[in-house]
Amino acid sequence: MCAVDDAAGGGVPASAAEALRMAAASLDYLSSLAAGDLDGPGCGAALVELSQVQAKLAGARVRLLRRFDAVNGHDADGYGSATPWLIAKAGLTRKAARSQVRQMRRWVSAPPWRRRWPTRC
Repeated sequence: MCAVDDAAGGGVPASAAEALRMAAASLDYLSSLAAGDLDGPGCGAALVELSQVQAKLAGARVRLLRRFDAVNGHDADGYGSATPWLIAKAGLTRKAARSQVRQMRRWVSAPPWRRRWPTRC
């Protein structure tokens, strides 16, 4: 488990909505001109960390999509399955939506020891 450095302005979000706001704000910063102050080694270190974030993001997406599909969350919006819901509501292409659902189902059917996503503190 990762320790959060509260002294550095970090903190644990109180809800999924707050966590997503924090993630969006972090990515907005990294995409802004303010991140342009990074030198070569700083950019390299940031790229390594972004790879770790990307792996964690994939894991979170699969877990949320699994839950969404299990409780038929798509039904409330009038969709019969997660794929057309992702196309309409998340703006994914048909290929991308199918890929995400396929990835989620592959993860669900995998033995528990293979369900690990790379994480690093």
